[in-house]
Amino acid sequence: MTAVETTKDFTRASGCSGVVLLYRAPVGECIHSVSRGTFDELRYVDTDHAVDVFAGRISGSFVQSWEAVGDTKGNEAGTKTGVSVFTHNLTVTSAPC
Repeated sequence: MTAVETTKDFTRASGCSGVVLLYRAPVGECIHSVSRGTFDELRYVDTDHAVDVFAGRISGSFVQSWEAVGDTKGNEAGTKTGVSVFTHNLTVTSAPC
């Protein structure tokens, strides 16, 4: 994610973390199933200085909630701006490849 304080008290942020590894099968095993969806995405426009909390966006996704900090009071772009992801419990089934 990148963030820029474009004008006083206005932060513009964008970005994507790419792929995040949640589980690695033991050596010699392959993942056969995961109990929840493996993709979720959050897009929104921040309108205040508060932490914004959202439920997972895609039904059945592994994401339980998102916490996003867009703008805060002061010139802080990139130091406080960010997103945290909280997940549901997952069950992964693996077996020898």
